[in-house]
Amino acid sequence: FFSGNSTPGQGGAIASGILPNQLIGGGVIRMDQTVLIGNTANRGGGIFVQGPIVASRSRVEDSMAVDGGGVYVDNDNGRPSLLFDRFSLENNSANTAGGGLLVRNGASPFAVQIAGLHAEGNQAFNGGGIAVVGRGFTRIRATSLVGNEATSAGGGLFVEDDETRVEDTTFSGNRAIGGMNFGGVGGDVFVRNQVGFLSSVDLAFSTLFFGDAGQGSSLYAEGGAGDTVRIRIGQSIVQPSPLSGPAVATVGSGTVGSQGGNIGVMLPNCNPCTDITVASFNDLGLGSRVELGNGTFAHIPGTGSPV
Repeated sequence: FFSGNSTPGQGGAIASGILPNQLIGGGVIRMDQTVLIGNTANRGGGIFVQGPIVASRSRVEDSMAVDGGGVYVDNDNGRPSLLFDRFSLENNSANTAGGGLLVRNGASPFAVQIAGLHAEGNQAFNGGGIAVVGRGFTRIRATSLVGNEATSAGGGLFVEDDETRVEDTTFSGNRAIGGMNFGGVGGDVFVRNQVGFLSSVDLAFSTLFFGDAGQGSSLYAEGGAGDTVRIRIGQSIVQPSPLSGPAVATVGSGTVGSQGGNIGVMLPNCNPCTDITVASFNDLGLGSRVELGNGTFAHIPGTGSPV
């Protein structure tokens, strides 16, 4: 049990880094039945890591940082993988990016692997649930992002300059709220790039449920002239909030497209995103979210659902 710890540096409660003589490193953090509450740091309010985390029946909550309110993953020289079972990030906050989790890619050629995470009620300027920044590769699977909030962009997931793949993941009730005079963008997923970098999100076998934003309540892609910024979605369910702005929005060279097998309400600005289209938001027949047994959540289709 770690509570009320603070540092001006990295890892309010736990930090695992690379020693000067290591080429690839970062010690393995193993957690079981561990609780981190109310810790603070500049990077990684709860945990800062450059190597793997293996965690079960544990949680990080009510922690704060400039970046990575709950967990900060530094993939500059490390080889991090995050393998979770009943592990949650709840009610953490970041001033800049990654309320629940921030992944910062750098020189490492290795992909960051994330599996079995539940992130709920986290807040940040960008990436309320998860933020992935820096040129690299990130894989997210068997994860649930629920009720996270971004002041600017990416209530559930914010991606910048990374090639991110998301599988078997539930987005539910995430919001990008914006300021007083405008709504945020990318309630569930937001992707953009810096000049000259490819930035992409591929979604498969996932559910986007009641995302909320001024633009792109489900999906938002923003790219500069001549750059490649894209979201591709396949074999997934899309049910944005009926009270929100357009479900899909693109700016500049940003594109959103289908890889087939999607079910949802007709989405403008997609090419298209719905291979099976229903007439209204209620016709998908998704029930309340339920726990799947590994600490993550999903919306189970009800009787008569086309899903």
